[in-house]
Amino acid sequence: MTDYASAFLPMLDNANSGSLERGRAVAHRGMVKFSDISEEAVRARVQGTDLYRVSLTAGRNGSWLCNCPAAADGSFCKHCVAVVVALEARELGKGSAPKSKDGPTDTERIEAHVRSLNADALAEIVLEQASHDEQLSYRLLAAATAQSGEKLDLGEWKKRVTASFRGPGGFIEWRKAPEWARGVHDMLDILEALLGAGHATEVAALAEHAHRRAESAVNRVDDSGGEITAIFHVIREVHLGAAQAGAYPPKKLGRRLAELELGASLDTWHRSAIDYADALGPDGLDAYLNVVNKAHAKLAPNADRWGPASAIEHARIAHAIATVDPDRLIEIFDEKEDMTPSDYVEVVELLITAARIDDAENWAGRGLHELAGHRALGPLRDLQAHLLRGRTGSGAQIEKLYWKEFLRRPAAMTTRELLLNCEDTALMRNKILTRLEGAVDELRAELAVNEVEPFAPPSTSDASPGSVGAPQRFMKAGFGSPFVSASIIEVLVELGEVEQAWTLSLEFGAAPSRWSDLVERRVEDHPADAVEWALVAAEIEIDQKSRPHYRRAVRHLQGVRALAADHDGSANGPLSQRVNAGADAISKRHSNKPALLEELAKGGWPRNHS
Repeated sequence: MTDYASAFLPMLDNANSGSLERGRAVAHRGMVKFSDISEEAVRARVQGTDLYRVSLTAGRNGSWLCNCPAAADGSFCKHCVAVVVALEARELGKGSAPKSKDGPTDTERIEAHVRSLNADALAEIVLEQASHDEQLSYRLLAAATAQSGEKLDLGEWKKRVTASFRGPGGFIEWRKAPEWARGVHDMLDILEALLGAGHATEVAALAEHAHRRAESAVNRVDDSGGEITAIFHVIREVHLGAAQAGAYPPKKLGRRLAELELGASLDTWHRSAIDYADALGPDGLDAYLNVVNKAHAKLAPNADRWGPASAIEHARIAHAIATVDPDRLIEIFDEKEDMTPSDYVEVVELLITAARIDDAENWAGRGLHELAGHRALGPLRDLQAHLLRGRTGSGAQIEKLYWKEFLRRPAAMTTRELLLNCEDTALMRNKILTRLEGAVDELRAELAVNEVEPFAPPSTSDASPGSVGAPQRFMKAGFGSPFVSASIIEVLVELGEVEQAWTLSLEFGAAPSRWSDLVERRVEDHPADAVEWALVAAEIEIDQKSRPHYRRAVRHLQGVRALAADHDGSANGPLSQRVNAGADAISKRHSNKPALLEELAKGGWPRNHS
């Protein structure tokens, strides 16, 4: 059977502990339904307060999309986690899991036993567990209340929400924060269950109460791991579900959202009009804007833009986006001293949504012109290219956009973008190489008059210029071209010109990470260079003066010892002798470091000199 899950399991490293915990719970409750599975991509639907669509793409870095509020900022949300976990469980369930040679597994035995029990026996087990499991007890209470048609005792449920945020009480250090967050997420799951049982109004009130408790928790929880951030995303998700289920009339919802957004210290309701637009409708959006405009009118002319003024500005922006009013959005941005690249992107995207393509193209061009040189213009440039593609004969204009950025910031990424957006890849490749040749000549001339002693921090090699591992040479301030040696070498590697990159690294030096990359790319044909780099890399680690770094140094030596033996065909060949001679030299040079000598001995190089 094809193992699809293994390609996606590494993605779980992108989730925080709260999303991991909640995602596993969602998967185990059977809330994931797959629509498409392949080695490259997975598409699925996850049932939560709403039906969420998740898309995962495998690859070196991987990518993911979910339409839930928690994933709006690119986070690997609990729904993404649930899809990965469910995919693995699906494959294990189809036979990937090892079977016991002596009969059924423990899980199979438990399942068979539980299914054999009658209702009374099952009830005893559940009730016994609920007697000391508060969260299970609350779940059962929520279900019982919904089944009986009773109204929720809102005061009592607020106390339960408060208790979940209180946790063990006192200050909660970062090590215990994930455990505290699990208790909060358990309660938020119960609120989702209450919403599913039809208690939309009560759940909206409880979600707002949870938000207030989350704001209070900031002062007594060390949130180094981002637990509170994950919590307020879920609170918003629950509240949005309640709003969509009719918790408030539209006008009341609009006023309430605006008040929450403008008064919050957390981002729970940030730009809420956009996500809540359908629930708000025209009347609700008008009510929202009315509250925001009144707050805006009260602002002093010189109000701190990072205080309440910032919340008001974002609320006004959200209303313009929610109502697809690009002219209003432009008016808001015109009030700012300076527009940012993301401001231009929002204007262009809204103009596209409003089908005003010519205006969108003009605004994209204006942003690229006014912010020329800004490092964050990539999304705006991509939008402009997208708009130009709809016009005949626009290839040269698109190519010019990306060539200009490459000249401003030569790097692997800008090279890739340029080659993807040029009219003739072969011609553009030659154009890039010609520019690099000129840049190398400029660099040599500049170094001839402005060279200074190389700056060598502890992690930088002190290998001599012209040898493997030589550190990058730095120039005096004033050399204005971005085509410094590091960027030239990076672009050459991206183009596959590894030998040329190697030659320039010997001439100009390079950072340790670049040497490692180049050595790895050339190791099959140039094992001797790999040996020389390992000796330099070992010295770099030793310079850190700690046992963990000494161990890393020895691992460098052990790795090339195996490479040398494989290349020589024996442990006594010339390359192997070079490794051992280098290790012996390191041992002599650092004979005053007993911890290093101990690690060398463990690695197979006992001290053999006086």
